[in-house]
Amino acid sequence: MKTLYSLVNDILEKDGAAVEKVDDSLMEVILPDSLSKTLNLPEYLVFAFNDKSAELADQVITYDSDIINGLADVVNKRGAFSQWTTPDLYLKTDKVEEILQKKLILNNATYRLNGFEEKVVSYLVLNYKYTAISDEKKENLVSIVVNELTLSTLDDFTNRINLFDKRSEAEEFSTLNTDERLSIRNILYAGNRCIKSRIKRELYDFEKSMNRRLQRDINRLESYYSLLKKEVEKKIAKKGLIGEEKERELLRKKAIDVEHKKKILDQIDKYSIKIECELISALRIVIPSVVLKVVVYRKKENKGVLLCWNPVLKELEKISCESCFYHSSSHFVCNSLHILCPDCYIRCSSCKKWTCRVCDPEKCIRCGLPLFPL
Repeated sequence: MKTLYSLVNDILEKDGAAVEKVDDSLMEVILPDSLSKTLNLPEYLVFAFNDKSAELADQVITYDSDIINGLADVVNKRGAFSQWTTPDLYLKTDKVEEILQKKLILNNATYRLNGFEEKVVSYLVLNYKYTAISDEKKENLVSIVVNELTLSTLDDFTNRINLFDKRSEAEEFSTLNTDERLSIRNILYAGNRCIKSRIKRELYDFEKSMNRRLQRDINRLESYYSLLKKEVEKKIAKKGLIGEEKERELLRKKAIDVEHKKKILDQIDKYSIKIECELISALRIVIPSVVLKVVVYRKKENKGVLLCWNPVLKELEKISCESCFYHSSSHFVCNSLHILCPDCYIRCSSCKKWTCRVCDPEKCIRCGLPLFPL
């Protein structure tokens, strides 16, 4: 993943700016006249990328800076979509069945290889920006690669394409024959489902930190309001209050409970994580591949599945879960032949039967009771 420094450097250089690195947090820039007017900046300036270097710079750049928004507009004018075709690559066709047995693990089903063929396969690299807002703010750029033939999702491998730059060819986004691709609706659905799983994994430590702070503040509130209620109880006991005086103190104790609950809700709202995510660009990569035709068997039913040997990654792509579209090391198959990761093929806590999140993402398909959310 590129740093903010390298991202700004690349954009400016591609738009004709002269960029010189002072150190890891400072950058000297001479902007061409057109870019200077577009960004509303002087032609010469120094950028800082952290607060420590701010005194030495004309502008401090963060993800929230107006300059980043200006650069985003510059990039958007180039087009949000592009396509890249790689040259002929070595395709591994020997020991295909042996590779398949190592890579495709189905815990409750069987399968067999029904042949393979060489094909040109396209991949859509979907670039997302997400922002997680809680007591702190976290943001990041994440790329998800979707195989447009199989809907398998992969981690970004575009950095490996650099090996072939001199022999590759950039093309218009719409020129590829679409016969061998699934619909863009299905591809975007897979990408959007996968990004949810990816963000959840990326925010694990962030969420853990927010929960720890929430519990700390709730414990402090518990201690404080518990002390207030004890003081009321001591006052009633010490003075031997009865009648209206005792009732008044008991009402005060109830008011303390109400305020306590309100403060806890305020803390929960403070530390809850609100996530905003948007698709900012896409790149289609076209490469030759070996496509394996696999038949999956579950009880008396079967269905065909396609898997690709990726010559850039030099490995067989993992099959993706049909619910969350994230790839795991092993899978389950439901009675309706949906292929699922362990998080999406679960045992219902009520009836103890196995249930599928594709057949019904919210309720157990056996007893109909709600499932916990993903």
